[in-house]
Amino acid sequence: AATTTTTAAAMFWQFGAQDISSITTLLEKENVTLDEVLEDKDVLQECKSANASLVKFLCRDDIFPQLLSNVFHDTSKEPFAKDTFKQANMSCELLSTGVDNIVLRMCEEPFFDQLMAVLDKPAPLHPLHGSFFMKLFCTLLVTRPTVVVAAVKEEPAILDKMINHLDTPAIMEALVRLCIFSGPDSKPCEWLAQEYKVLHKLAALFALPADQIRSEQLFNAAQLFVDVLETARKDKETSPELGVYVRILASDEFLTGLLDSMTKGGRTVREQATRFILSLLKERVRGEEEPPAQESERQAHLAEIQGALRTLRGHVQFLDETLRTPPATSLVTSSGSIGAPFGFIRLMALELLETLLANDDGQIQEVLVQRKTMDHLLTLFFQYSDNNFLHRHVSNMIRTLQTRYMETSTPGPLLIQLFAECRVLQRVMDGWKANSESEAQRGKPVKGYMGFLVTIANDLETMKGTNNFAPFNIPSDQAETVNQWNEFVKSSLAPVNLKWETVPGGEKPKAISFSDDDFSALGANEESVNAEIAFAKYMLAKYTSNLPDDIQADADRDDEDFQMSYESGTLFNPAVPYSTDVNPAFQSRILNNAWRIQDAPEGHDVEMTTDEWNEKKGDDVVKARANSDSEEDNSSPDEDDYAADDSRRQPFSLRAPATEAVLLSPRSAQAVAGMPTEDPFVSPRKSGKSGDSEGGWADFDSPQAMEVPGSDEQYQRSLDQALAEADDEIKRAARPPVAKKPTHVNKPLPPTPFELRDDQLLTEEEEKADAPSLKLKDGDDGGDSAA
Repeated sequence: AATTTTTAAAMFWQFGAQDISSITTLLEKENVTLDEVLEDKDVLQECKSANASLVKFLCRDDIFPQLLSNVFHDTSKEPFAKDTFKQANMSCELLSTGVDNIVLRMCEEPFFDQLMAVLDKPAPLHPLHGSFFMKLFCTLLVTRPTVVVAAVKEEPAILDKMINHLDTPAIMEALVRLCIFSGPDSKPCEWLAQEYKVLHKLAALFALPADQIRSEQLFNAAQLFVDVLETARKDKETSPELGVYVRILASDEFLTGLLDSMTKGGRTVREQATRFILSLLKERVRGEEEPPAQESERQAHLAEIQGALRTLRGHVQFLDETLRTPPATSLVTSSGSIGAPFGFIRLMALELLETLLANDDGQIQEVLVQRKTMDHLLTLFFQYSDNNFLHRHVSNMIRTLQTRYMETSTPGPLLIQLFAECRVLQRVMDGWKANSESEAQRGKPVKGYMGFLVTIANDLETMKGTNNFAPFNIPSDQAETVNQWNEFVKSSLAPVNLKWETVPGGEKPKAISFSDDDFSALGANEESVNAEIAFAKYMLAKYTSNLPDDIQADADRDDEDFQMSYESGTLFNPAVPYSTDVNPAFQSRILNNAWRIQDAPEGHDVEMTTDEWNEKKGDDVVKARANSDSEEDNSSPDEDDYAADDSRRQPFSLRAPATEAVLLSPRSAQAVAGMPTEDPFVSPRKSGKSGDSEGGWADFDSPQAMEVPGSDEQYQRSLDQALAEADDEIKRAARPPVAKKPTHVNKPLPPTPFELRDDQLLTEEEEKADAPSLKLKDGDDGGDSAA
């Protein structure tokens, strides 16, 4: 079988039984053109799978130049259509598949020069042409890095052209890929950073005259700084050679030139330079799956930026001036015009100032105290009540001062100025009062700074301690302000803190338990706890008294357990007056359920009709009477087996199943209790002890076995009534079924759950032999039995 399979597989591939690609059929045509090949739907997939005929066709001398020209075809003078760039895109995809033969053709000098000639076009470059160039350039860099690096070193003008087109995002991405590339044989980072000085040339863009600055070019230059910096920090262990970029970007020379450009430049220069400096001072952004930074990594980061911090401390005054210079243009919104918005430049300057303060060694605080920067920031905090970016930075600066004071127990000069000259306590209370007055007016929302104001107030209260702000040199004329602050904390701040600490929806409820410790944890007195415990134990005992401790033990228990349940009064209460009224509907239900539960075929859970059950019950009654009569005269060795079977499956019983006994009403329970628990047509078992009979049968001879309320006459009358109704039911059901032989011997009919079993069928000889042994009680109608 294995040989046959192998031969079939070989023939499948040898004789071409597989599907033949449409591109193969197309290439077999004479004078096929490149346009026809590019229109084929499978051309890209076949090229990725290195179809030999297709690759050979694309690398032909007359086809490959045309393929590369399609990528950068100038369509500016052509009318726009949906498929204008279809061939250009498909040609670029084919060239960037990475197939060896195609890559080798691209590395040839004329085709490589044709690719680099795209950078000779004037700026700005077409976005699609820039993306096509980036894709092909990166393909060559990955597959043939030595060729690309050698070409760049031999002709550095290529990098100059890329910097000139830096306002195209795709060209910036290609330059980033080249800067961070680190292969086994080619590592151009040292040459780019030290000899070519790519970072310095990019920084020179920030010093250009205002009329030559292009905002997109500066934005991409700052983004290149950030991307190179993040990659060098992330891969410092796997690619340590990239650390040269970090050293240059954090050097005093580089930052001084960039800060000088910021002071002389305009809005765009300040924004983009500040964005890069913030990225330099902050720790690397980690991914979700990366572990948090270790303390050693934090110390290494601080040591890395120490030179940058020293350089930036000399330009804090410039940042303060930026915060005091609002934008010249107004901001128009849907709700009106804002005369002097806070502005993005001031926001970034504030974020840079917060970062410098967090890494300060004391020199920055002195400059801020001289410039009274915190006083101005508090004014801006309440002026722009909806600018949460501003509020967050101011709150973080106060938190930084509070943390250092709690660590050293010595307030710095900036913190003393915050309490004494800036009157921060009074300003917080005034801002709170302004919000309360605003909320009192109809339709006025809560001030946007309230969440951060609560945080600032809690930080100030923490610093108060037991000295009541004594270390902060608060002037004597502000003594009343301190008293007002203490009252403000009790009346206004404390309720808000309590509300913030409250869990929405309440605490998670505790699990129900009946131990004393759980009740005592509720804070109740001993009397109520005892009452709760007693009630809980009562409910537990009430609903679990009839539950078995072991399921298997419950399954194996005999009828004695049911007798004990009668004796314990589970089914009826002796205190309730006895009634002789027996509900016929209830009795019929008990009879039907008894038959249904005891005589249902094992493994089947189906509903049978009344006639079918009557036939089945009649047959069982006839067999039971015959066995009863024969039991008195002849004892067989199988008596024990019959007794076990009879105990398991009785033809008639007035006892309800245990599963229904717990659902009976008191009146019905009394009726059931008044009925005998043994079959009146089967001779009772002989037992030596009352309550200890085999199979759990009740012993009516012993008065202790079951106490039935009422007089003997009432009990006898109830028993006679139950027996009479049972006889009527038996007479209606005692019609022996006639066994029919199957007519189709070869094709027997499938058995159904309602057919009589083989052991229930009697032959003609057995029927004749057993007929005289059937006896009827007095009062039975012999006509029905004979029938």
